[in-house]
Order: sequence, then C-alpha cells, then structure tokens
Amino acid sequence: MSKPLAERMKHLLSTADNRRQMLGPAFFKIRFPLFSEDEFSAKIVPSGILTTDEVTDVDQCHINPNFCWISGGLLYPQQFPIHGRVWTFGKITMDIEKVSEFAVEMILNRRKSEAVHIGGIPWKIVAQINTNYRGIDDNQLGFYLYCDASKKGDSNWSCECSATFRIVSQKCDGAENSTGNHFRIVFDSVEYQHGFGYYITFADLMDEDNGLWDKSEDKVTLAIDLMVKETKTEKPEAFEGLFVLM
Repeated sequence: MSKPLAERMKHLLSTADNRRQMLGPAFFKIRFPLFSEDEFSAKIVPSGILTTDEVTDVDQCHINPNFCWISGGLLYPQQFPIHGRVWTFGKITMDIEKVSEFAVEMILNRRKSEAVHIGGIPWKIVAQINTNYRGIDDNQLGFYLYCDASKKGDSNWSCECSATFRIVSQKCDGAENSTGNHFRIVFDSVEYQHGFGYYITFADLMDEDNGLWDKSEDKVTLAIDLMVKETKTEKPEAFEGLFVLM
C-alpha cells in the first residue's frame, strides 16, 4: 500500500462514524483496537534459534493455554482461562545419599523420595538400579516419576502431565544442570510410574568431570519439573511422539 493511500485510509478510519461506514458489518466483528505501526512493532517478539530449554518451554506452553511460558518468567499472561483447563506446576527433588554404595547394590534396588503434592496428587521420584549384565560399570540409573494414584480406585480417573527430568549440578561455579529429558504422559490408576530405565550409567554419573556427583558427601540430587492436570473423564488418547523407557 502506497504512503498517500495509507494516510487516506488512516484518515477515513479516524472516527467511529467513518469506521462504521467503511467497514460495514465487519466493524462489529472486530474485537481488538486499531493501533499504530509503532505500537505493533514494539510487540514483535525477536526471532532466532531456540535453546533446548526454550524448546521445552514452548512444548509446555502448548499444553498450558493460560500462559506463554518463557524461561525465567511469564510472557504475555492471559487475563482469564480460555480453554477451561487447570494446570498446576511444581518441582520434586531427591538426594541420593551414599551413591557409591547404591551403585553396587543388587539390581532393581530402589529408593523413593518423600511425596510432594502437586495438583492435589502425591508424587515421588524413584531411583532404581538397572543393568545390561555386562559388569558393574554398566549399571544404569533408572529415573522415574511415581504417581500415588492407585488408591483412588477409579478406573476412569486419569492425569495428564508434562515432566522434565534433571540431575542437579554439584559444581559451585554456576554450571548448568544435566540436559533435561522431557516427556508428556498420561497416568491412571493402573499406569502410575513412567520415566527412563537407562537414564545414565553410574560410571558417567560419578565422573567428577561431569559435576553431577558430590564426592565429598557422596551425593547426587535428582529433580523433576512437573505440570499436572487431573481429570475424571475417560483416559485421553496417547500423545503423538510419546516415548517411555522402562
């Protein structure tokens, strides 16, 4: 559109009467105010290649219609729920003490965290020893999210959630945590534990260069960032691209 024509259109739409005349019935279907080019440009979000954490945030945004979730805070929060969904956000952590002893315990030995209530449901972290049967160095840490929902006794009960699994860095220099592994899954009264059976080998976990193991205290800290939506309807269909390693 040429500049003179743009100026003329701006003039024609400068008053309510002119807008009614120019737009006709469409005028009453417009639900947003007209604003200037400068105002429009000021609200454009910069483009670029997303980081791993930002990709996770975008995925969480898609399952939480009430927010646009951005690392470090909220961007453009909605003033009211637009899809009637209620998501609850929380975090679960667990310290594995005496990791060097845990690493050589019998296969399938496990440790559980204290329950943390998120969305009115108790959740726990479960750490378990798994193996490829090729020697102690190949022992793997199984890292699971456990939902204590079986007590509900309701076959129609289900719970959608989005979870990001991490091992917290033990370094004091501000090093980042281990790369988060993320999934979306549905829990119910039968399927109440999901996660990663082979999350990391104990050899890599206890490698001091990785900064995940506190050698002085023989400790590792596991964490899960969790978003939860409980429902009493029939179990939703599985999400496309879902993967669960047991």
